[in-house]
Amino acid sequence: MKLSSLIDRNLIITDLKARDKASLIEEFVDLIDEQRKDGLRQTVLDALNKREAQGGTALEKGVAVPHARLPELSEFILAAGISKQGIDFGARDGKPSRLFFVMLAPPSKNTLLLHSMAAMALLTINEQNRNELIAAETPAEFAAIIERSGVEVKKYLSCGDIMERGFETLRPDMPIKDAVDLFAEKGIDGMAVVDEDGKLLGEFTGREVISLGLPSYLMKFQDVAFIPDFEPFEDYFKKEREMNVGDAYLKEVFAVGESDSVLRAAFLMITKGRRRIYVTDDTGRLIGVVNRFDLISKVLFV
Repeated sequence: MKLSSLIDRNLIITDLKARDKASLIEEFVDLIDEQRKDGLRQTVLDALNKREAQGGTALEKGVAVPHARLPELSEFILAAGISKQGIDFGARDGKPSRLFFVMLAPPSKNTLLLHSMAAMALLTINEQNRNELIAAETPAEFAAIIERSGVEVKKYLSCGDIMERGFETLRPDMPIKDAVDLFAEKGIDGMAVVDEDGKLLGEFTGREVISLGLPSYLMKFQDVAFIPDFEPFEDYFKKEREMNVGDAYLKEVFAVGESDSVLRAAFLMITKGRRRIYVTDDTGRLIGVVNRFDLISKVLFV
């Protein structure tokens, strides 16, 4: 599906009058209400303002994508506009936003919402596209620029859409003490273990760290409440400098491809009891990580 097919020319404003975030959202809501006349003006306004309060929707390079999910809607809505002077929308790069794409969707259209946002980012990452859109003087001209870009909206959400690409890894020859220090520094409890070529070997997590401090015979008990004064980590402190990650990491990990569906990653997390699923290329080289929090923050909360 082409991105251009989702845009209603009647919902394009080429000269926004608003000068701040609140009035801009209201200007778009008024236009949508005028075109649809469905009695949802206040509901839409409240939903967009609530989403902005939860976290800004400005991208960088002068682009913002205010959006919200509303159970009251039955279809996806995409409106767009240009602010010639720019509006402070809280972008990370500190630049005022000039291109706005407002998206509204029912929960049943969540995947379409996510992919439309991704397509919009792809469209506007191109400087020429941004400049041409900002210079557009009519809704027809604005829509034609998007049509010429050829940007498409994917049909399903893939692991590549939500995976973390900036991640740190461990090597088998790293001392366990150094790995634990890295966990504490980053506020995480696990990392992938890779070889010198970046190929996935396994993972080392807090579970393996804690296991090092528990004598193997304890694993035979159903409970250890009857041993109140046992110091559990004496063994760990003896081993932390003597052992490397390669001595203790978990070799059974689950990997998916970048084009695999998010559904597959979620299925593996639940059925295999894993906090993270790794994304590898055709050679087995690690290229991304999908954490449980990625599913929550990038899919369930938009």
